[in-house]
Amino acid sequence: MSLDMRIDQLVAQQRLVLRRLAESVAHEGCRLLEVGSWCGDSAVVLGNVAKRNNGKLFCIDWWKGNIGTDLERTAMHQDVFHVFWRRMKKRGLAATAVPIRASSDVVAQVLRQRRFDMVFIDADHRYEQVKRDIANYAPLVKPGGILCGHDCEGWAEDFDSEMLQAGRDLDYHGNIHCGVVLAVSEAFEDVSINCAVWSVRAGHVPGEWKPTALKFPELPHSGIAPPVLMEEYRAYNLIRYRGSVIAVAHAAGEMDIASLNAEKIAELSRTNMLFSSPSVEQARKWVDELSSNQ
Repeated sequence: MSLDMRIDQLVAQQRLVLRRLAESVAHEGCRLLEVGSWCGDSAVVLGNVAKRNNGKLFCIDWWKGNIGTDLERTAMHQDVFHVFWRRMKKRGLAATAVPIRASSDVVAQVLRQRRFDMVFIDADHRYEQVKRDIANYAPLVKPGGILCGHDCEGWAEDFDSEMLQAGRDLDYHGNIHCGVVLAVSEAFEDVSINCAVWSVRAGHVPGEWKPTALKFPELPHSGIAPPVLMEEYRAYNLIRYRGSVIAVAHAAGEMDIASLNAEKIAELSRTNMLFSSPSVEQARKWVDELSSNQ
């Protein structure tokens, strides 16, 4: 099996968040829906919740990969659906998972009269498609149900608007899924983001959405978008975190940016091991100036 297949697309913390979201709406005979299944990583998480409640998980994917990505090239040479379904059977989910093989736009029209306890979106990450997926599938969520998705590294105001616009039509840009960040921020006034999983809960008034605001005590900084490596520049890693770009020297070794206290940050700053700036451009400029003075 090719390494490009990307069997696992969720990290452990994201699986926990997704499972808790599903469990919060699960009940006897519940109906869950995911838009974008690929090799079934999220389907295993959601399928197990559905199975425990004698429910169903509907899996929408055309199994051709996102256009212009390595997933598309992989699907040209390998039967990805076969990998997905083999995984469902191996995990005992063949009677729970219901695959629907078509584009999300087409399936949305077919299912427009159906309602689900939870919809999870993780398909094409480009802005226009994410925007359409949200618009198409939000009405399918029952009052009190959850609409959520993957690959939202933060709120739009956390990032340079120029960078988001530059990457809106790409799968990702600078390790940020710009299309997802933009579409989610535009669709909802407020949204919960936990380990890059965004989520809102449907109100009883059509179009009313509120953050799910679930607590995850096992996860440090669970309500904050995680640090994201933007790029390696000279002898520094440029990391996006909480609206800033932080240049961290390779010489500083591995560290959890989110766990640094003010004293440690001041110490690293004094020794030029760390520098915080509002943009990637300013972080690069600081690195350049530091290098020219050495």
